[in-house]
Amino acid sequence: MNLRASRVIFNQIRCYCYKPVRRVSLPPASKRAPKASASVDNFSLQNEFKSRILATGPIPVAAYMKQVLTNPAGGYYMNEADVFGSKGDFVTSPEIGQIFGELVAAWCLNEWTKFGKPTPYQLIELGPGKGTMMRDILRVFKRLGASEGLSVHLVDMSEHLSEVQAELLCRSSEECADKAYYRAGVTRAGTKVFWYRHLEDVPAGFSIVLAHEFF
Repeated sequence: MNLRASRVIFNQIRCYCYKPVRRVSLPPASKRAPKASASVDNFSLQNEFKSRILATGPIPVAAYMKQVLTNPAGGYYMNEADVFGSKGDFVTSPEIGQIFGELVAAWCLNEWTKFGKPTPYQLIELGPGKGTMMRDILRVFKRLGASEGLSVHLVDMSEHLSEVQAELLCRSSEECADKAYYRAGVTRAGTKVFWYRHLEDVPAGFSIVLAHEFF
């Protein structure tokens, strides 16, 4: 097949496979109004960095990023500000439309089928954001009759985001003490959902692990 014929076929495939999407427009960061509590939280976090550097010297980038993102005093994901979507700081693909999560669900089911559909089985997601992708995935699982024997395990250090996710995914949820997970709930389809601060706390078992825009 010559180069010209290849280009024609490629363009025909692209016409059927791609649909133009109007991207969400965000105002420049400099024009957004600062959060009311941001100055207080950032100031305390800044002082913590100063004290640590003065006491022990330079800190590793990994330690710096962990504090900036998850420090309870002023971590980016730990406050109640909505960082996702058109009103936040950035938009991820699951927030644009449901097709992304549905395609991920189709892939998960295909991989699960390759292994003989073992049960029970787990869906694990690292950094689920608002829970939008998991909601779309679970909708496909329910429609295709794949919810039986399934449990969902979300790894997120932000208690605020866990509340947002629970409100979207579950008919009910509650905080849990003295357990490996700190929140537990159940979806309207009856699927159990658990929240963890660390991946190591998720129980062993056949699992499909998702980490969209996490690393």
